[in-house]
Amino acid sequence: MDGSESGSIRVLHVDDDPQFSELTAAFLGRTDDRLRVEVASRADEALDRIDDRSPDCIVSDYNMPGMDGIEFLRAVRDRWPQRPFVLFTGKGSEDVASEAISAGVTDYLQKGSGTEQYELLANRITNAVDARRDARRAARQDELMRLTEFAGDTGGWQLDPASDALLLTDGTRRLLDHPEADEFSLDDALDFYHPDDRDDVRAALDRALDSGTETRGTWRVRTAEGHERLVDVTIIPVSDDGDEVSLLRGSVHDITERREREQRFRAFVERSTDVISVVDADGRFTYQSPSLERVLGYDPEETLGDLAFEYMHPDDRTAIAEQFERLVAETDATPVLEYRARHADGSWRWIEARGNNQLSNPAVQGYVVNSRDITDRKEREEELGRIGARYRALVENVPAVFLLFDETLRYRVAGGTDLADLHHTPSEIEGSTSHDLFPAAVADEVTAAYRAALDGIPQTFERTHGGRQYRVRTVPVRDDDGAVVSGLDISRRVSK
Repeated sequence: MDGSESGSIRVLHVDDDPQFSELTAAFLGRTDDRLRVEVASRADEALDRIDDRSPDCIVSDYNMPGMDGIEFLRAVRDRWPQRPFVLFTGKGSEDVASEAISAGVTDYLQKGSGTEQYELLANRITNAVDARRDARRAARQDELMRLTEFAGDTGGWQLDPASDALLLTDGTRRLLDHPEADEFSLDDALDFYHPDDRDDVRAALDRALDSGTETRGTWRVRTAEGHERLVDVTIIPVSDDGDEVSLLRGSVHDITERREREQRFRAFVERSTDVISVVDADGRFTYQSPSLERVLGYDPEETLGDLAFEYMHPDDRTAIAEQFERLVAETDATPVLEYRARHADGSWRWIEARGNNQLSNPAVQGYVVNSRDITDRKEREEELGRIGARYRALVENVPAVFLLFDETLRYRVAGGTDLADLHHTPSEIEGSTSHDLFPAAVADEVTAAYRAALDGIPQTFERTHGGRQYRVRTVPVRDDDGAVVSGLDISRRVSK
């Protein structure tokens, strides 16, 4: 017997947690003896149940394996446009709210921890079913006004095209700074939009009405308090019998702050001297900052859609691909990569890149890579390595202490027969600084001499270490072009 004839209300509860489903069914039955609850653990199973035994109301969770609650709602709406559907879920957010309203949810309720949630759910179910059974237009409009508002920047609306009567949810009224429950016409609502956007808004409404397809747009509104906001609007055609559109309904989502974040991000990258790139999950550029032309000689716009790996040296691609896979798999990974990139003139430049996963950031929606040219540094390191190899061969058996240091004042080569006086092995000295090896007063004097040597000015002084007196000579080390690339500390013992 049909539920509407007997007065009972058949409910199909879809949730992947069977214990919660059974508990909900028990509480609903105690709360209202008209409620007869069946359960399903998956949305695809529930669709088969609806075909076989049509329920009066569907209650569904949001997070489920396979088809989630919104996808399930859309599948139900495609086949049963007017069937009461309550989204009963522990996940509440503006995104879920916007999608639920747009997809035509009857009501939305968040799970709680007490028994009151079941009483509220039972009330929502019976109200929705009674409204549908009575088939009253006012009851159907009332459903929209009962839609739960989850945040101040999300709201719903419903338009009767025949009368231009417009219903706004509390969230939409808050967004427009218009808390009064005044009646609105379509023309009243259009007055909130920027004059340059009104024709586009009306055209979108007409398009949804004529085509019967969902339409979206982003427009400017001016609130009753005079503030300009940017909103995403979704327009959903609704028909009683699946044919002629009788209503338009949808959601309004305030994206002003999101757009401001996007603009701040763009302003930052436009001014950056490094190259800021956004790469999608396939490794293709979706954004390149203007500094790309200065660093690698390419027009940023012409690289969009290209694979980032195509610009890398063939010998570096495998290692970089492995790091990129790590970036994709680990949302908090920030690897630092070094590779050779092809310049527009055909040369290869060394690049240091830092990646950050920003897929979930609506202002970015990709992997942000910050790249800088380190060719000069790499060349200095290579030159210093060549110089270090030469000095190591020269000084290992010389009666003195020879220390080769770089521009950061770290020792790169240590040698000489008197090196044991420092009570450190070459491997312990290399990579350290004078402050790691000597008392503070001695280290300060040594550091001043080293800085002078790196400025091209040799220095000679005496110092005491371990009870011995040393004459220290610091001299600049130049490359083949005469540029200072490092310094040399030559310490000879003058007393025992």
